[in-house]
Amino acid sequence: MSRGRPEGVVERPVEQGPHTRTLLVAFGVLIAAAMVWRTSAATFNGSTDNSGNSWSAGTVSLSDDDSTTAMFAASGLAPGSTGSRCIEVTYGGSLAAVVKLYATAASAAQNT
Repeated sequence: MSRGRPEGVVERPVEQGPHTRTLLVAFGVLIAAAMVWRTSAATFNGSTDNSGNSWSAGTVSLSDDDSTTAMFAASGLAPGSTGSRCIEVTYGGSLAAVVKLYATAASAAQNT
């Protein structure tokens, strides 16, 4: 006796037909798809009620003093031309906000 088999008994591997492997792969893909579907359905279907939570919208309103005109006329400009003009921006919304201006190449003399 070798490995628990009687003498003369030959062990043969089970032969799988060409369709067996295809069926196993299809079954595995089907199981994986079902698991993904169930997980996705659980993710997108949650809901809860909480009467203490609420939200509302406010307003943000910026206005300026240029009377809807350009800040300067761009006629007769040549390389090296300079100029300055002040504009007042006013915030008139219902929400607390800070209005800031970001610029490059500004000097202290232009801010007076």
